[in-house]
Amino acid sequence: RADDPLNVLLPELTKLTETILAQSFKSVQTDLHVLVSEMEQVDSFGYASAAGLAFLRELDYMQGLDYTFSGNLLVTEDGISIPVVHPASPLFDLVYILSDKNERGTGVPGGWIENAEIICRICLLKNRKQDADSSGSVSSTGANTYNNTSFKNNIRTTSDQHGYASAGFAEIRRPNKPIALAVLYHLYRYLLERMRQEPDWSIKDKLAFFGLDGASVERKVEGILPDEDLVSGMSGIMTHNVSFTDLKPLSLREAERALFGHGAEAYFRDNVVRLAEERVRQRSTEDSLRRKAEQSRTEHPEVGYFQWAAWSDNGFGSVREALLGLIRDKSVQLESARALLEQRQQERVEDQSFKRALFRDKQNVRNLIDCLLERVYVPKVELLRLENELQLLRVYDTEMEQLHTFSRSVTETLATLERVLRETAVESIAAADEYIGQNVMEYYGKVTEVLIADLEAKRGRDVWFEDRHMGDMNRLATEGNERLLQRLMEVCHVMLLTAEPLRVPFEEELLLRANVTITYGDKNVLTRDDLFRRLYRTLEEQAVVRVRVFDYTQEHRYEEKYFFGDHHSAFMDYAAYAEETSRIYKLGVVYEERSSGVEKLNLMGGFHLEDLMVYRNGRVYYDSYTENGYELHPSDLAEKLSPMR
Repeated sequence: RADDPLNVLLPELTKLTETILAQSFKSVQTDLHVLVSEMEQVDSFGYASAAGLAFLRELDYMQGLDYTFSGNLLVTEDGISIPVVHPASPLFDLVYILSDKNERGTGVPGGWIENAEIICRICLLKNRKQDADSSGSVSSTGANTYNNTSFKNNIRTTSDQHGYASAGFAEIRRPNKPIALAVLYHLYRYLLERMRQEPDWSIKDKLAFFGLDGASVERKVEGILPDEDLVSGMSGIMTHNVSFTDLKPLSLREAERALFGHGAEAYFRDNVVRLAEERVRQRSTEDSLRRKAEQSRTEHPEVGYFQWAAWSDNGFGSVREALLGLIRDKSVQLESARALLEQRQQERVEDQSFKRALFRDKQNVRNLIDCLLERVYVPKVELLRLENELQLLRVYDTEMEQLHTFSRSVTETLATLERVLRETAVESIAAADEYIGQNVMEYYGKVTEVLIADLEAKRGRDVWFEDRHMGDMNRLATEGNERLLQRLMEVCHVMLLTAEPLRVPFEEELLLRANVTITYGDKNVLTRDDLFRRLYRTLEEQAVVRVRVFDYTQEHRYEEKYFFGDHHSAFMDYAAYAEETSRIYKLGVVYEERSSGVEKLNLMGGFHLEDLMVYRNGRVYYDSYTENGYELHPSDLAEKLSPMR
């Protein structure tokens, strides 16, 4: 950085490094890349500008043909200092000036990182070994290779003054991250659609899935009531000594009280009602509906939490609606049974049709007891059965509510992940270049659809839900989105992202993607030549040189431009010969084994420091800080510097 105070050590560090490297290499050349800042620096814009300009003046001195340097810099293990000497010549082979504004005066966000990219490409260009073809000649395919000596000589001005260089860099890459996120989203959306699919089941099948069909409920109710004959067991209850004549005018309720007092009711309550209530309470704490649903899901894996949530809701055709209908029906039956029992208990004894024996009072009382049990307590047992069945159905309704809350939370978690994946993919696409990132969702939606169909045709529709792939997504969802997402990314990487349609050359992929929304006969279809021209123009516009100079003061401007791309890329062949008859700069192509994009490096040189805007803008700060007593140069160096132009 031009404003770094430690630049005062630059000659020492440079010569010490060169001396050490010269012990291992025959020839050592040193380039300098100077980073200048033209963006506003609120905290220290004045001093940074003055210090930067001071360093540029010193740099101009170091690059003079008569610059010499010596110092005892190399120190042995015994502490002996060995002199290092630089004979009269420029200190650096080439000096590149790179700014955080480009030649057009436009600020570049993240300029330092992009300047680091430029430095990397310059080093690659200068040090890359050219591959030879079968005949032994260097392969260039119609494009010139970079020659460092030639470039250095071409940027030297007519006055033999050292010329400085700068560079601009642009890259067009297949947006791999947005593509991967788009494929991941489309795969997940497909799997979610599969999970949401309703099986072609009747309401009876759905009730049976939860164990709520008529036969299952009846079995559960039968298990609640005692198995023995309840009514015959009551016939042995001790009775009061009442004559049949006294019982004849009474109602059945009054006759029961006269015969048994509260004994019959107590017996029925203690031996039947309480036992049934205990069994209902026990079953209501067993969470039987959820357990039955989980058991049924092992037999019907296509029924998951999306179906649970839909069927346990109050919507039309749901299991919950049918269950509530059963509860209403049972409530009506229960009211009817209660009304029937009340009617029976109000009937008179003399109106009953049991067999009567002449002059045998005790036998008639015994026959009345049998009639009483048959007419009153058999309906009471039926009434108890209905009450228990209704109670059990209400317990199931409560469990159904809990089941709905559980399954709904899981499905909402799954749906939330879908939204997050889509939003992440859209954000990543938006962050990419508007042209390069076009139609990613649309195109890769179709690509993913084709890949899924092809995989299912070869390995079956349930391939995704095998244990070695996604497995049971419903179970994964209950463990949280993190594990589900991790498994999804693994499956997506193995089964989709490595497929051939996702490994086509970037320009072919871009052409297909650009035309994915074009219908047959549409005149807006993008041809390959149109695409190549647009890519060529985009790269040139974005590879603007990263320094601002006064064009009218620059006596000599020399340019070289280089493309970096794949050996087999059709676009690279196009770029090598584009504007071949009209260009006034040297064009080269650097071929590399890659198919994910293309880069362009523009080199420009031949300007002097006084041609730089940063030089002219910083002079007022430099003069002011100097006048106010700031020492911006070492005392022994200040008098050697050339006067400011």
